[in-house]
Amino acid sequence: MKVTIKRKNGETITYNRAYEVYGRGKHDEKFVVLYPDELDHDVEAETEYTTAKIDSVVITFTGE
Repeated sequence: MKVTIKRKNGETITYNRAYEVYGRGKHDEKFVVLYPDELDHDVEAETEYTTAKIDSVVITFTGE
């Protein structure tokens, strides 16, 4: 799936091969994107974002 994150400061971050997005924290004040590591695709990488700094998250299912 493709995950596009737009931050409130205007920055856009795209993960073209993400395979999971989930909330973290008591009230989902953070969320995590899981994706394959760019150098070693067999290794899982994750990035955590604070929802207060995010304007939008768009998830597009690509069939991968």
